[in-house]
Amino acid sequence: MSDEEIEKYLKSGDLIIHPLLQRDQIRGARVDLRIDNVFYLIRRIDIESYDAMRLARGEVSHVDYLEKHVVPYNDAFILHPGDFALAPTFEALHIPNILLGELDGRSSLGRLGIIVHVTAGSIDPGFGGPLILELANLGRIPVKLFPMMRVASIKFVRIEGEVHRPYKGKYAGIENLLPPSSRLHEDEELTVLAKIRDAV
Repeated sequence: MSDEEIEKYLKSGDLIIHPLLQRDQIRGARVDLRIDNVFYLIRRIDIESYDAMRLARGEVSHVDYLEKHVVPYNDAFILHPGDFALAPTFEALHIPNILLGELDGRSSLGRLGIIVHVTAGSIDPGFGGPLILELANLGRIPVKLFPMMRVASIKFVRIEGEVHRPYKGKYAGIENLLPPSSRLHEDEELTVLAKIRDAV
């Protein structure tokens, strides 16, 4: 969708991106997104592995592997080479059932080795809440990330046909922030896989 179409959806209230601090965040065919001031660094912990199946079956307890950093808005978070962190966008979104969002990182950060989303590049119809960015430094130098800086952009694609099962997943809404750790162990398919393994 063009910037004109995006603005129409925002004006009608069908698409919500709040707060948009500057109108020039909407340009071309995308909307720039800012990073907030909370970062969850994935720290090294002394366990054999993260085993979602054993966690789902209650055989092991959840391990807190996230280290929370709240950065003052006039300071910066340094992402070192090899580090991986989760961080919410400053803006929260609500995507209507007729749109699909596609997230891109800024090329200026990419040229420093900073990846903004490792896997979660699409935002499903019906999603609501801030986006959780998956930040990785694949480069060779530490990079400062400043709260409120534009780090990503989102573009929107219209969907043909009716979406019968909009996003109502485990990462929607405010729960997405408390803290944004993996919920792989909540996947229903793990129950099926466990039964298959037990039968063998």
